[in-house]
Amino acid sequence: MKKYYHNSKTGEIGEYEEQDAGYSLKGLLYAYGDAITLGLKNIKEAKKWAKKWGYCPKCKSTSSGKNNKCFRCGTKIQFVK
Repeated sequence: MKKYYHNSKTGEIGEYEEQDAGYSLKGLLYAYGDAITLGLKNIKEAKKWAKKWGYCPKCKSTSSGKNNKCFRCGTKIQFVK
């Protein structure tokens, strides 16, 4: 089944086959870790996700929060278009 991912650090949205995720996304997951969100159902959902969830440079992960500040540490979230 086709699924989509969002990379909050680079802004990239891509697709992958769910059964091959561990193999086909291995390099991407290794390079970006918690900045990758997997399992998005379609491109529309992925784009909606990308508008709400950005990248926290301090936590080095995908984050969201009030006033575009990380819900974990309060650092300003970065959004890449």
